[in-house]
Amino acid sequence: MPDGALTQTMVMPGTTPDVPANPAPAPLALTVPAIPPAAVKPGVTTIPIGADAVVKAEMKKFTFHSPEEERRYNLAAGKFPGFCHDWERMLRDRETNSLAHLIWVTHGGIESTTYTGYGQIDSCETKESVEGVPIGKLSYMEMIYDLEGKTPEQARQAPPKILHQTHTLEIFSWDKNKWFY
Repeated sequence: MPDGALTQTMVMPGTTPDVPANPAPAPLALTVPAIPPAAVKPGVTTIPIGADAVVKAEMKKFTFHSPEEERRYNLAAGKFPGFCHDWERMLRDRETNSLAHLIWVTHGGIESTTYTGYGQIDSCETKESVEGVPIGKLSYMEMIYDLEGKTPEQARQAPPKILHQTHTLEIFSWDKNKWFY
């Protein structure tokens, strides 16, 4: 095209293009001062009324492989809070057992011992694995405590000192209608 002019043509299928032998020169352009575009405010995105159920149904197709897997997951998810409660009770029992069986060491006239303690369950949630298996996750703090005193009895009366603490994440699987650990 002469002088860098652009031409747009459109040819319908089954016809021949109608191209003039000498294209007309491009019209003169008027120079208009640039006007900045108006500020665009983002619109609020909403789901149309009634579409919420459709969206949820489509999401279920990606989440669950079959109605049986969904039923199994719902059963497992319903039982996991009770499992978390039982797990927390077992952690308390374990800490109590550790305190009942302390092994004392004497250094420079001071009796000392360490034991493991546990915090409350921070989170208790279920998810479905890629294979469709319900997975349970719970987390809590685990602390290593130190007790010191001139005697074991005196050390037991002193507040324990935290030597180390770890955030613990436990992962459990569901099989045969129960959570396994």
